[in-house]
Amino acid sequence: IQDETDLPVDVLETVRMSIRESTEKQYAVYIRLWRSVCALRRSDPKRPTLSTCLQFLLRLHTEGKGYSTIQSAKAALGHVFALWNVDVLVKNALLVEKFMKGIWNKRPALKSKDSVWNPA
Repeated sequence: IQDETDLPVDVLETVRMSIRESTEKQYAVYIRLWRSVCALRRSDPKRPTLSTCLQFLLRLHTEGKGYSTIQSAKAALGHVFALWNVDVLVKNALLVEKFMKGIWNKRPALKSKDSVWNPA
């Protein structure tokens, strides 16, 4: 990400300290996937439309990914978009929130006590 922003290295390093190394590694998976999807669509990953962002998240849902995975992908996009000074998710926060609620309602996660097998 460092070569993709105009922020000075010391500022970027300070921003990177806002998330844990494990989170950064997790986000990297989604950012690579985001770039791949944008390359296939021939769109600039740093100039996304709201539609492209939501279609990306919906694709994860369609592929069977759970809500928490999709939420992590959204957080990864939000983090890197902040570094790129892209506010598409922030400007449309209410619609994005409703979209995520729709994802949840389409396939809610199992409650932990519902998924425990009881042999009795």
